[in-house]
Amino acid sequence: MTRIGYAAGAFDLFHIGHLNILRQAKEQCDELIGGVVSDEMLRRVKGVDPVIPTAERAEIVRSVRYVDGVHVETVPDKLDVWKQVG
Repeated sequence: MTRIGYAAGAFDLFHIGHLNILRQAKEQCDELIGGVVSDEMLRRVKGVDPVIPTAERAEIVRSVRYVDGVHVETVPDKLDVWKQVG
């Protein structure tokens, strides 16, 4: 059985802490999905404007060797995200 992991974040201004989170998450699963919180969700939930737009942040996360896929979070409820990602 394949163990699928999910590690979400804004991943704005990507830094070594982000890389460590993704590396450590990958150690716990066979496939890792990187969740990138959309610009709209960051504004709505955290009240912040990202420096880097969603599409660029998703591409950065997608390029990390520990990440097997990317999901852009567009809803605030993590249970709904889980249903979308599977």
